[in-house]
Amino acid sequence: MVPMVELVAGRHTDPGVVDIAEALYQRLGRVTVRVKKEVIGHLANWLTSALYLEAVYIVAEGIADVEDIDRAITYGPGMRWAFMGPHLTYHLGGHRTFMPQREWRYSLVGKVTRQLRNYVQFNALPPSGMPSLTTIFTTCNTTLCIVSNCA
Repeated sequence: MVPMVELVAGRHTDPGVVDIAEALYQRLGRVTVRVKKEVIGHLANWLTSALYLEAVYIVAEGIADVEDIDRAITYGPGMRWAFMGPHLTYHLGGHRTFMPQREWRYSLVGKVTRQLRNYVQFNALPPSGMPSLTTIFTTCNTTLCIVSNCA
């Protein structure tokens, strides 16, 4: 359902091959993203992992609970992210104004301690009363189709 396709050339890949693949995927209605360097995993997953780490930190510090964090993303930046990425979002939001507070927050991101790992494993579980996985996938896929005009 996600229209994005990540393209990355290996060390021995002819750059023309990536051009051909990109043209093919675009003809199929996909949105292509060129990753400049091979890394383990996907670019989009790296970004969501960073967000998840921050969400876990917020729960562990007692700032907010899992349900409120999910709602904050779903009805806050998640709605904008369906139409624009983080760089454009922050640029339009006055990124220079917010940089000092972000620098402080960034100093905390990425500090995964054993205590934080244990907290995630035992406490940062999905909320009780959560809809079934079938309901979640159906809702998500329907929404993605609406946003992507694929219906």
